[in-house]
Amino acid sequence: MTTVYLLRHAESQPDPSVPEPDWPLTARGHQQAEWLKTHLAPLAIDVIYSSPYTRAVATVTPFARAIGRVIWTCGPTRGSR
Repeated sequence: MTTVYLLRHAESQPDPSVPEPDWPLTARGHQQAEWLKTHLAPLAIDVIYSSPYTRAVATVTPFARAIGRVIWTCGPTRGSR
């Protein structure tokens, strides 16, 4: 059986001078991403998919690196709604 886990991105920093898809994580958001690395490890996740948004990829990057997986981006193209 396949199990799917859905996560929301970590805390991001809205910035009106930056396109919304490019909003970075805050310092707290990076801490949240590191927390996920530890807490997702026991789940034996084989594949990681992410929105192409900067904050979404940054949220799963520490976990992906820790388990030696690539992040597959999918979803709307950048800038579309």
